[in-house]
Order: sequence, then structure tokens, then C-alpha cells
Amino acid sequence: MEVVKVEEDVDDSMLELTKELFKTVLFAITDMETFQPKPKKITVVSRVYRLLGVKSTTPTELFSRKIESGNYSDALSLAEQFGLDSDLVYQQQWRKNPVSTDAINNYLVT
Repeated sequence: MEVVKVEEDVDDSMLELTKELFKTVLFAITDMETFQPKPKKITVVSRVYRLLGVKSTTPTELFSRKIESGNYSDALSLAEQFGLDSDLVYQQQWRKNPVSTDAINNYLVT
């Protein structure tokens, strides 16, 4: 039954759109006020954004934050870009992950 309601709503809205289009055409042709279409509703949206603060960060600080958060790939790219010690990234990975034969082989390959 809800599907029928949806179809009826679509039919009603299509009927309303057709009526409004017809009125617009008649108003353009005849210039009679009886055919003047309904004025469109104007919606105004305003948003206010505030900048709370700006903090300057050195590459070293950002590098250490990336390591602490576990974002090792970004930390490695920062180390490569700014000439930082990438061994710190690998040391942190060793401390965080459990030691296994697979882990050792993976680290030795890279």
C-alpha cells in the first residue's frame, strides 16, 4: 500500500509541476495576473566558521606524533622528505608488535 501512496505522491507532484509550467507559459503569453505563477520560496543559508587556533609544528614534532599514533607509512615518508632517522619508526614497530618468525622475516625483507 505504501508503494501506491508513493506513486500517488509522485503523480500529484507531477500534476502540480505541470500546472505550474502551464501557468508560467500562459502568463508569458497573455501577461494576465491570474496566470502568474506562485513566487518561489527563497531560502537563505548562512554559516559562521571560526578559526580556533593555528599551531606551528616542526617536522620533527610531526614525525614523532605520526610514530606515536601508529601511522608508520606517513612517518617514513616524513623521514625521507626531511632527512629524519627512519630507524625510530622501525624501533617503534618492533616495540608495538608481537615478535614472531613471520614478523622478523617481514622486517628483514624491507
